[in-house]
Amino acid sequence: MGANGKKHLRRSKHHRPFPKQKPEYRKLRPLEPRERDWAAAHHPLVLRFLEDHHLSMEEYYDVVIFRYLLAVETWLRRPGKPLPDFQAAAWAAMTTALWREQRCRRRKFLLGWPAEQEALPC
Repeated sequence: MGANGKKHLRRSKHHRPFPKQKPEYRKLRPLEPRERDWAAAHHPLVLRFLEDHHLSMEEYYDVVIFRYLLAVETWLRRPGKPLPDFQAAAWAAMTTALWREQRCRRRKFLLGWPAEQEALPC
């Protein structure tokens, strides 16, 4: 007990004042006309990404396009924060999407997940 009769609580050096929360997953909203125009103007970046990584359009286009559209949305809806150039931000977002997809596919392979069952929570 402390000098004033109250228990003295010692906190560890890694004390968190709030409980750890799960990260929020962002959902793609319908794009505004300005965002649609921006995405269409920079769409060759998606095609170049697929080509540079030697990925087939049929298999990986849907994997990277949604992260690309989230990058467009983030870039145009956050005007107050300094961001790197758009191409670097979009390229990094698509790289992350590709990495997650490949990690999921490796996990499916290692677990012996049937190929016809696509919905393995990764």
